[in-house]
Amino acid sequence: YISVASELANSPAKFILGEYFKGKAEAESAIQKDFGGEASLIIKPSIVEGGPPGEIRPPGPPGMTAVPVVALAKVAVAGATGNLKGTVDGYNAIISAAGG
Repeated sequence: YISVASELANSPAKFILGEYFKGKAEAESAIQKDFGGEASLIIKPSIVEGGPPGEIRPPGPPGMTAVPVVALAKVAVAGATGNLKGTVDGYNAIISAAGG
């Protein structure tokens, strides 16, 4: 499951995106309840870098480093194949889990 980094969910962005973050937290709780940490993977990027060529995106939150979409995909595949379980929260954890 792709959620949102704790660092972002606890930032001032919560005042604008609070309901979105609340929904993500509820989904995480349901996954933990139904599958547990040994049968699931929750990936929590702050923002994701990448998109179609020429697409213009607004800047991300100050101080947040965008996770390359390729790194996010590697971690998701590791979870789908059962090679990674638990929670991977934030840029550094995702880059590390992706092998970078």
